[in-house]
Amino acid sequence: MKKRITLLLVIVIGVALVGCGALALSAAQAGVSIPAQMVRLMLPAVPMPAGDDPAALRALVAQNRERGPAFPSEAFRAKYEVQEGEVNGAVVWTVRLRGDTVSPLRLLYMHGSAYVNEALSLHWDIAEQLIDRTGATLVMPFYPLAPEHDWQPAYALMNTVLDQLVAEVGAGQVVIAGDSAGGGMALSLVQQRRDAEESLPAALVLFSPWLDVTLSDPAQPALDEGDPILSMESLRISGAWWAGDLAPTDPRISPLFGSLEGLPRMAIFTGTNDLLYPDATRLAERAEDAGVDLTLYEYPNMFHVWMGVMPQMMPEASRALDEAASFIQSTKDA
Repeated sequence: MKKRITLLLVIVIGVALVGCGALALSAAQAGVSIPAQMVRLMLPAVPMPAGDDPAALRALVAQNRERGPAFPSEAFRAKYEVQEGEVNGAVVWTVRLRGDTVSPLRLLYMHGSAYVNEALSLHWDIAEQLIDRTGATLVMPFYPLAPEHDWQPAYALMNTVLDQLVAEVGAGQVVIAGDSAGGGMALSLVQQRRDAEESLPAALVLFSPWLDVTLSDPAQPALDEGDPILSMESLRISGAWWAGDLAPTDPRISPLFGSLEGLPRMAIFTGTNDLLYPDATRLAERAEDAGVDLTLYEYPNMFHVWMGVMPQMMPEASRALDEAASFIQSTKDA
């Protein structure tokens, strides 16, 4: 009996070692860490969006509304000073480190989720990492979503919140960050404020930004086939809902097509396996032509908004957040 148990343990350990070796080999071949490769292999199990069926997408959105947004966890609330406020009828969260010494730096964070879905726990994970690394007070509005609303009330909210932050600490102490659709919002907001001759933030930090809701880049169909998170068809539907009466190519909806002249310095984080990767590279090219200070952080074989996935365990996520924090700090110290 003991021999059988020993043999079974040997077999189990051997299988585990072979599996670990295969995982390590595949990670090395992909040029990513083992934790990143584990996530990459698990992602295809994530259910895909509703394809090109607006009714199916509306049903998914209805389920999302029923679940509601992710709120700060008990552990998060215990760690930070968390305030829930209201601006223009929307919930706005303000999070700061506990203690007497508070940095004047303000980080306005715009969460993603294709303009149609509520904030996720992933967004709070990113918020936690950025606060810890920068000491900034982070403000995250839960803005009105499509299809119930188009772009207008969300930007009205963001303008009001940004004006409040500028009044508190000055524009030079405010940085705007956002992921995915939130990255597109961040860039569009700053373009609109420049055109209106309103005060601008000191910098922008864009994580896997969605900058063209028409998904017009010729490289995107091939990326779409291998992207386990995003779907061109679903994104185009949600982008059209967000646009409302505007053309989807309007810069207020697709800021990639707007002027970059006179914008503050920017940092963009993008992974080469992301459907939105071409958006980031096109923006970097246009920024160079416009003479805008833009730093592109390009991560080979990484997926959409990877920096919010296991940021304490995945080296690529931790490094991206370190780089984002360093960029924010250099903006504050400039």
